[in-house]
Amino acid sequence: ISRSALTLKLLSYDKTGAVLAAATTSLPETIGEVRNWDYRFCWIRDASMVIKVVSELGHKNVARRYLQFIIDLIPDKAEKLQIMYGINKEKKLTEETLEHLAGYKGSKPVRIGNAA
Repeated sequence: ISRSALTLKLLSYDKTGAVLAAATTSLPETIGEVRNWDYRFCWIRDASMVIKVVSELGHKNVARRYLQFIIDLIPDKAEKLQIMYGINKEKKLTEETLEHLAGYKGSKPVRIGNAA
């Protein structure tokens, strides 16, 4: 449990309170397949589950920083809450394919950003 808790806590970005889905990019779901995504973003649903766990383990400051992250992102009346944001509170997220890179064990494409 300690290692899992440490991993979850390390995915919390102290500067803004965002919680990353993963610290990786372009690792394929299956070797040789095209489903290679950049997970270095804060997915609201997933981050909320992480915050629930780390909060129950006593890391209340991580939970407070995440709550402030969410409060800072509350959209204007004209816009909806997005499913994910950049770790620095970016709302406009783009995705780019890096054709010049082979990818993990030849898995292409290599992507940075996430257009989900």
